[in-house]
Amino acid sequence: MKGFVAYSKADSSAVKRLVVHLKGLEYEGLIETWHDRQIAPGDEWDSKIRAEISAADVIIFCVSADLLATDYVQRVEIPKAIARQEQGKATVIPVIFKNCAWQGHALGKLQAIPVKGGTVQEYIRNGDPDDIWTEVASAVRDAVRARQETVDHNRTVSSAQEASPATWGQHSGAMPVTFSDFGHASDLEQDDFIQSTFSTVLNYFENSLKNLNAHPGCEARLRKLSEDAFEAGVYVNGQRRSFCGVFIHERNGIAYSNNGVGNRSTMTEYLSLVRGERGLRLKGQAITWQAIIRAWPHTTKTDTSEMDPREAAAYFWSIFVRGL
Repeated sequence: MKGFVAYSKADSSAVKRLVVHLKGLEYEGLIETWHDRQIAPGDEWDSKIRAEISAADVIIFCVSADLLATDYVQRVEIPKAIARQEQGKATVIPVIFKNCAWQGHALGKLQAIPVKGGTVQEYIRNGDPDDIWTEVASAVRDAVRARQETVDHNRTVSSAQEASPATWGQHSGAMPVTFSDFGHASDLEQDDFIQSTFSTVLNYFENSLKNLNAHPGCEARLRKLSEDAFEAGVYVNGQRRSFCGVFIHERNGIAYSNNGVGNRSTMTEYLSLVRGERGLRLKGQAITWQAIIRAWPHTTKTDTSEMDPREAAAYFWSIFVRGL
C-alpha cells in the first residue's frame, strides 16, 4: 500500500514527527509513505505529485490555515484526493494540525483526527504529542487493512465476473426449446423452455461457484432445494458476503431473491417470457426473456429486454456478484 502526506511548509516541523510514526508502519510492511521532500533534484514536481496522489491508497492532509491557503493544494491535491475516495480507490484522512475554518472545505465532510476534537497543536502544547501521532498511525493502519480487504474482495469479484462455466450441459434432461412454428408456443413448449432455462442458470452458478472456491478464504456453496429452486451463498473468511435464491415462479417465469427461496413473494429480479424477432430460425422462433424489475441494469452488457437462457444465467450471476 502507498501513502501520501500533504502539508504546508509552515507545518514542516510537526510533519517530521508524523513521518517518524508512519515509518513504523513501513517496517511492518503495511504502507510506503511519500511526501514532497522526496522529490529528487531534476524531477518535475507537478507531475511527480500528481503521479503519487494517483497511486496512493491512503492520503493524509495535515490541515491548517496555511495548507488551505495554498493554491496548488486547493486546485490539484484536494480535488484529486476526494475524487479517488469517491471512486473507492483511496482513503482520505484529514489531520487537523491547527485551528482553522476547515469544515466548509471539501475535506469538511470527512471524519478527521483528532476524533475527539481539538488539534495536533493543542496536544503538543499539552505535552502529549505522541498520543496524537499514535492516533494518526492507528487510523492509517486501520485504513490500510480496510483497503487491503477491498483489494482482495475486488480480486475475488473480478475472478467471479470472468468465470465462464466450462460446460453448458443441460440439467435433468431438459432440452433447448424453440417454437414449433411461427405462431404461439404451446403450454408444454413454454414449460419446457422455463425448466431448460432454470437448468442453465443452475449449471452456470454451480460452475462459477467452483471457480470462487479456488480463492483462499473463500467458500462458495449451492443447495438445490427442488427441481425448480436452489440457493447459493459465498463466505469470505467465514463471513457471508452474498446470498440468493433462484426459483421458477408460478410456472410463468424465473425469480431471483436476495432473501433466498423461503418467501417466494419477495423478488429482487424477475424474468418473464417474451417473443420477438431476435433468435429467428429457419423452422421456428426462439423464446427469449426480459428482466421486469431491472434491479441492477448496469451489471451486465447484455440487453436485459431480450435474453437467451445463457444470457439470463449471466445476468442473474452479475446480480449475485454485485451482492459480494
